[in-house]
Amino acid sequence: MLKFSIGNKKLTHSESIFSLPSGYTCPGAKDCLARANRQTGKITDGKDMEFRCYHVSIEAIFSSLRNQIWNNLETLRGKTKDEMAQLIQEALPKVFVHRIHSGGDFFSQDYFDAWLKVAKNNRKMLFYTYTKALPFIVKRLNRIPGNFTIVASRGASLTI
Repeated sequence: MLKFSIGNKKLTHSESIFSLPSGYTCPGAKDCLARANRQTGKITDGKDMEFRCYHVSIEAIFSSLRNQIWNNLETLRGKTKDEMAQLIQEALPKVFVHRIHSGGDFFSQDYFDAWLKVAKNNRKMLFYTYTKALPFIVKRLNRIPGNFTIVASRGASLTI
């Protein structure tokens, strides 16, 4: 089952956070590309890294976080868009605001489309994300619902 976190120091307990492994799920990352080893937490920086992804530093420290985000990725991997949307919907906390990807990013068009489907099915909730997966977003600009806010992050590769 997918795991969400509820709140943090910046967010209230009425907001959820869904994350994936940083770097491993970030096809658009370039300037910030880094990865924390799943078992050890040891960080490996990308060849073009100019600044390190903040979330990878947190992943490096907390094995419980690594376990959670890798569980999320493995639960989603190999699933269709509709299957991913169903898994997300079933695990979605009953709170008002959902941050998608404090760590990680949209790793495929189907995965991005699954989140669009979840947002459309939950119009009374707000969803927001920071992303470098711009090609996936551009392909669906006319399908993004009003309750889904997307912020383009600095440091992206222009190709995926």
